[in-house]
Amino acid sequence: MRMLSFSTLAPAAAVLAVLLSPHVAVAQSVTGQVTDETGAVLPGVTIEAASAALIEKVRSAVSDGSGRYEIAALKPGTYTVTFKLAGFKSFARENLRLTADQTTSISARLEVGQLEETVTVTGATPVVDITQAGRREVLDRQVLDELPTSRTTHAAGAIIPGLKMTGAMVGGQGNTATQQYLVTRGKGLAQNTTMVDGMITQTTGGGFQAYDNYGMAQEVAVETNAISAEVPGSGVRINVIPREGGNKFNGEVSVSALNSAWQKNNLTPELLAGGTTPMGRRQPVRTPDGTRYAYDVNPSVGGPIVANRLWYFSSGRINRAQLAPAGATYFERNPTTGVLAPGTKPGYNDTAVDNISLRVTWQVNGEHKLAVYRDQYFRYQSHLGGNATQDWATVPTVYVRGTQYLLPVKWTMVATNRLLFEAGVQRSGYAQPNATAQPGVEKEPFTAEWYAGASRLDAATGRTTVGPAAERRVQDNPKSYVYGAASFVTGSHSLKMGVQATDTQVVQSGRNINASLQQRYINGVPNAVNILAVPYETRNESGDFAAFVQERWTIKRLTANIGVRMEKVWASIAASDSDPGRFIGARSVPRQELHSYTNAMPRFSVAYDLFGNGKTAVKASLGQFMQTAPNFGASLVAGSSAEVRNWFDCALLPGTSTCDPARASLLTNRDNIAQDIEIPASTNPSFGYVQSLASNGKLKREHSWDSSVSVQHELLPGVAVTGVWYRTHESNIAISLPVGIAVSDYSPFTMPNPLTPSDTITVFNLKPGFATGRNIVRMTENYRTYNGMEVSLSARLPGGGILMGGWFADKKVQNACDTDNPNNFRFCDTSGKTLQEYGKVPALPLLHEFKLSGSQRLKWGFQASFSIASAPGNGTGSGGLLSDPNQRWQQVQYAVPANLFPGGRTVPVNVPLLFPNQRRLARWNSVDMKISHTATIGRVKLNPQLDLFNLTNSSIVTAETLSYSDALRLVEAPTTVLPGRMMRLGLLVKF
Repeated sequence: MRMLSFSTLAPAAAVLAVLLSPHVAVAQSVTGQVTDETGAVLPGVTIEAASAALIEKVRSAVSDGSGRYEIAALKPGTYTVTFKLAGFKSFARENLRLTADQTTSISARLEVGQLEETVTVTGATPVVDITQAGRREVLDRQVLDELPTSRTTHAAGAIIPGLKMTGAMVGGQGNTATQQYLVTRGKGLAQNTTMVDGMITQTTGGGFQAYDNYGMAQEVAVETNAISAEVPGSGVRINVIPREGGNKFNGEVSVSALNSAWQKNNLTPELLAGGTTPMGRRQPVRTPDGTRYAYDVNPSVGGPIVANRLWYFSSGRINRAQLAPAGATYFERNPTTGVLAPGTKPGYNDTAVDNISLRVTWQVNGEHKLAVYRDQYFRYQSHLGGNATQDWATVPTVYVRGTQYLLPVKWTMVATNRLLFEAGVQRSGYAQPNATAQPGVEKEPFTAEWYAGASRLDAATGRTTVGPAAERRVQDNPKSYVYGAASFVTGSHSLKMGVQATDTQVVQSGRNINASLQQRYINGVPNAVNILAVPYETRNESGDFAAFVQERWTIKRLTANIGVRMEKVWASIAASDSDPGRFIGARSVPRQELHSYTNAMPRFSVAYDLFGNGKTAVKASLGQFMQTAPNFGASLVAGSSAEVRNWFDCALLPGTSTCDPARASLLTNRDNIAQDIEIPASTNPSFGYVQSLASNGKLKREHSWDSSVSVQHELLPGVAVTGVWYRTHESNIAISLPVGIAVSDYSPFTMPNPLTPSDTITVFNLKPGFATGRNIVRMTENYRTYNGMEVSLSARLPGGGILMGGWFADKKVQNACDTDNPNNFRFCDTSGKTLQEYGKVPALPLLHEFKLSGSQRLKWGFQASFSIASAPGNGTGSGGLLSDPNQRWQQVQYAVPANLFPGGRTVPVNVPLLFPNQRRLARWNSVDMKISHTATIGRVKLNPQLDLFNLTNSSIVTAETLSYSDALRLVEAPTTVLPGRMMRLGLLVKF
């Protein structure tokens, strides 16, 4: 029986949204306590917050019995807060700057006198949040415009200590991608939460984020810990607050560009020559990370449709570039040997990320407000994910331009000065073919050219040639999100109770371009084939329904935040039909339920105003978070599953992986084409299905306990320093394992370690007769533990300057030894405690990073800004959209030669050669700066800009592939080098 569908839950969600629930993130508010001259609390004081950022101009509250007040859900902007009570002089605090997702504490002491008398105070906005324990950083429009960042709302967050990018971005260039993502505290993308004005906007599973319009962002709030019960994931929470216009017509046009003449070639003689290394050889880097051209045109305009009632803001963006990853070339065939190898013609990737955006905000009356936002974006890449190990002519695929959009609609009602209701619906869509072969590569199925056009990968060099390895995929991903909000705020107490619901459908179909396989070699010698079960079609459906309670109490100096989140998540597979292919028959899959979970997650945090003056806060948090995308598969689900089988380019004895001597003279032997008679039959009875058995309903969701302890102190007016300790423990980790296969079903043998012949490696060969498929999911005793430390500074300097930065150090260990495949025992426990006889792991060090960014206005309209970063090299590097910056060391998988297996190899086996942290990419340092000048002509401000990125022209390798060659030992192939020093010219016109 299918779980409750989104269509059945949506009406209930909408009703509960209006009656119960709070909106998930726009929490900027003013709070504090009002006293008289003797220090006695004053209840009944009227507090008004006035700003041009509010269509309604003024929002108000009344202090409660303890003299405390809170005005919630204010828009970011500059405010005047006024305190009024009969018999006392009015008190006004001017130029109070409120930023997204922040609670600002403003207390007042009223003097006896006439109400008409006003005491006005102007001072720096408090920078210590004494009510919330979370680590938050708000990047407002000043930061977005002034610092030398890569003009994406996510890349801008890279200046924050502890945040890592999935790819290095220098001047808008990042390998072959024009946007990268943020991760933090060892978390993956799936744990991130991205929002627009507080509404969740993930467009697909796994944490992928929309390519939002930089020109539409008023502020970007980034939160990294102590996430409340309103949010599902424990990773980075990014909340983009869009611009919404105003009572005055206003706008801007941002134009920037660079070309190859403005970028310096930073390849050193060592990179150009390659050569020997202590453990092997580095391939030469023939071409640098380069930019043939890049330009970004981003106009924005907003204003009133009806003054004080209806506002609009719109923006368009054309963002194009031709980018060349380091070493990417069109391969050339050696005239003597006939071997394809990197050539001299560089490979460029044509990229486009364009947007059309519009936001309309309607103040229906004094209580009701409605906001509608539409962001349509278009992406294209001519050579998706291409790098130096791939023949540029045939291997990288084409990311075809398609339809992608966000459509959040939000309603707000200020019922009283203590009661706020909000509700909304968010709809997103993602539909496009996104992995199509290069022109001329795809051949007519089952022709001689189709068989000969198979992709080819040499494990010893890491190079892929002759056609793409990727399938063609078409995704259709409509996603809906419903939420509601009701907040009751008294000043010393606030209560939020709410519901959220999401519904997602994903349709994927695919086929391999040529031969339905990839041929694999070791130093040119056939070794294996990777068989793909194509064509296929899958239709996945998933959803969740969450209810949460978040309560805050302030008792004297202590503020406690207590929350509980209840989640019900489910997933299913719709019926689908897949056509037959080379290695798989037709499959008809009935509708099936995958899983359903109901979980309760507590979240706690406290903040203590240490001296009672709002300048020093001690904070702590503890919360439980569930895996945000639990998908354990289901029985008989057609999919693009693959398996590796033996292949030696010879006809085999039936039912074996041994060459048939009776057919040694066949012309197809040694012709470098994987024929059907050369490929053994599958030992996996469920080949062609994503998962053969579903979870049994007794599995628990993977979860983590996240905790932190911090101190925040206002060092000077506008200057805050923060120290934080983070800890995360992840457990209930589920893995997919073959049914009926145990460690005892493998035969061990030892072989010399290719890197250290005096050492040996234990390898396990699966005994004949056992099936490698029919997987089942089971819980394990595996775990992951993370510890991190941070000391950071954030400052608003006199004269409009800004400064932020800090030091961060962290370490992550994991135990993955609970497995039924003993080939995974080697280095399975990075804490160095268990199964060290299969591979000893030395103690892992803390890894340190430093970041510092700032901007200062100078004389005569000039302004200078800078950004400095120093980060440890990642294991996989920051080389592309899907690379994992949490990977802490490099690894090379050694394809164990078939002739080493006593009695013959059953299935191909790879074993890791490097112990954790044995090899790391070098630390990379980057210095960027910007010089700009502002000139005013009437109502128009002209701001020409000069950006210089990688000022020191560093040429650090940020990503590379490692492979093993019997002749060369370790072979390093750099795939991304920090782009050389580049200059970008821009002009920002505001009116």
